Amino acid sequence: MSATTTVAPEAYTVTFGKTGLHLRCTKCEKKTSSNNNPMLKQVFEVFQAKPIKKADGDFVDINGIEFYTQQMLMPKSIKYINLQRSSLGLPPLKDSEVEQANAEEYLGTEGFAVCVARIESVLNEVTSEVVVNELTGKPFTKVVREILEWGGR
Repeated sequence: MSATTTVAPEAYTVTFGKTGLHLRCTKCEKKTSSNNNPMLKQVFEVFQAKPIKKADGDFVDINGIEFYTQQMLMPKSIKYINLQRSSLGLPPLKDSEVEQANAEEYLGTEGFAVCVARIESVLNEVTSEVVVNELTGKPFTKVVREILEWGGR
């Protein structure tokens, strides 16, 4: 019989299926990008998810894992913005309204999205070479979590 364990998100890699995960917006801030464009920086937390079976047969509780995303608040991004808003139960925005999006209205909203979490090697910003730990000889890694696609309601 397999045990259910809770592990740090950095300890595994999971690709979530087509049914998606139930996500809740726990943080949303309006910011300005490095190109001086308005944007939303958001944090979504997994909740009400069943444990996922790992390759070794054990189960991992994924509730509480956070996914970070950002949206450019520009008319050319309206399709993605409104897809997310629809999934979260928010009304769509018009092109002319997109730059005035209210970050606070996202807080606490819930929706479904297909997500992926994967382990990637850390690259040197100058040379683009893999950064290796001098003591172990193994590459440094980081966990990248992404929201791939928002589901409709």
